[in-house]
Amino acid sequence: MNSHSRRWYPRCREQRDATFWDEIIDEHELEIGNDDDRHTYHWARNGDEGRWSIALTLATRAIMQWPTLDGSHATGADHEVIE
Repeated sequence: MNSHSRRWYPRCREQRDATFWDEIIDEHELEIGNDDDRHTYHWARNGDEGRWSIALTLATRAIMQWPTLDGSHATGADHEVIE
């Protein structure tokens, strides 16, 4: 999935391929657990750095917390580990 939507990432500049997930979310009354202040992706290249939330977390009930583990739980990937 490489969908982009302001529905789960309010800072999204250009929505794409989100219709399928919007329909699933609505049909199953899913809660979106993303937290715009807790990023799951960090990148650095050519002297620039950035971060954003690219993982989409869905649940059938409200998610009260979505903590990520610190760097001691590194996966070797550029994503954070969700506790």
